[in-house]
Amino acid sequence: MLHPRLMLLSAALALPLPLIHAQNAPAAPAAAPAARVLGTVTAIADGTVTVKQEGADTSERTVALVPETHLLRLAPGETNLKNAAPLDRADLAVGDRVLLRIAAGSPPDHPTASVLIAMKAAEINQAHQQQAGDWQRRGVAGIVATTDPASGTVTLKPQGAAATPLVLHTTASTVIRHYAPDSTAFADARKSTFADIHPGDQVRARGDHDPSGASLVAEELVAGSFRNIAGTVVSTDASANTVTLTDLATKHPLTLHVEPTTQLRKLPPEMATRIAHRQSAATGTSTGPASEPASPARAETAGSPDAPPGQRPRGNGDLAAMLQHAPSITLPELNKGDAVMIVASGPGASTPTAITIISGVEPLLQGSSQDSAGLFSASWNLGGGGAEGAAGGGPQ
Repeated sequence: MLHPRLMLLSAALALPLPLIHAQNAPAAPAAAPAARVLGTVTAIADGTVTVKQEGADTSERTVALVPETHLLRLAPGETNLKNAAPLDRADLAVGDRVLLRIAAGSPPDHPTASVLIAMKAAEINQAHQQQAGDWQRRGVAGIVATTDPASGTVTLKPQGAAATPLVLHTTASTVIRHYAPDSTAFADARKSTFADIHPGDQVRARGDHDPSGASLVAEELVAGSFRNIAGTVVSTDASANTVTLTDLATKHPLTLHVEPTTQLRKLPPEMATRIAHRQSAATGTSTGPASEPASPARAETAGSPDAPPGQRPRGNGDLAAMLQHAPSITLPELNKGDAVMIVASGPGASTPTAITIISGVEPLLQGSSQDSAGLFSASWNLGGGGAEGAAGGGPQ
């Protein structure tokens, strides 16, 4: 029987491999939208650079580089052009992120760049790894219990019978983002404000704990409203791209859309059992029936840096990595009666969209609610899709 607290699962955004977004791209002098091109280099040839654009228009655009074009190099995350260094044209490479300013008077069909500012792909990847490690060391996750706009605090719901709430303190310098309603990919998250954080939202924050561990001053915070659903498959309809299941929390049927971007995975039995044992060890819970009481644990802390060496619980980053290696399946491969765990678009839609569907999860549903929470938490990363999603599927 599913633990009654399943619907209050913590959404630990576990693989924080950040994507350097347009808002963190190198700044350029003010210009009309058509006078600049932002994106990733896909080809370099014959004095031109081809860029796959970011934003509403994701088409490729080829821009000419002439002797008068100023080429600059900026470190990832840097926004002040005063800190840019000259870039040799031979050092520009496919995969680099660039911002080009189009020269005034250039014909629209043959634009010429007056300025090119590049962030090197290798440096971006290095920054990703460093930030990922910092999120693992100093990141926390949970579900919002209350917010206090006057003090700028967010209180997370306690996890476990004896756990205490965790208070997140935001400041004027805290970077707040909110996930898109139908995506757990960090690439789709947009800058937001404190007013957009609500009770019930799933949140992850990065910052420094106070000595007691009861609060954290957030440097960055990302929130979203998603549905964590556990159930058994009733039917699938490949022509309509839907799956219908019995929601184990409500006991009612629920139909979800399955999009081309939906991640479908099936846990092999041995992997499901291993994950159940690992999550139980991390939270101090039993893998017995879900009705058994959970041991006291602070599930909202993702890998406490104060844990003794060799005793630190494996974080959701490890779990998400295991899920990435689970075999992908297609919608017709879901069979009636299969147990599934689903991360879906938030409340409000009459037919939610499935972002991640994981089958073969019977051992997880037989465990405690904290075991299930760990799988839901880690599965958020799968919403980004493959290697590209892993690079953008977690908070920065």
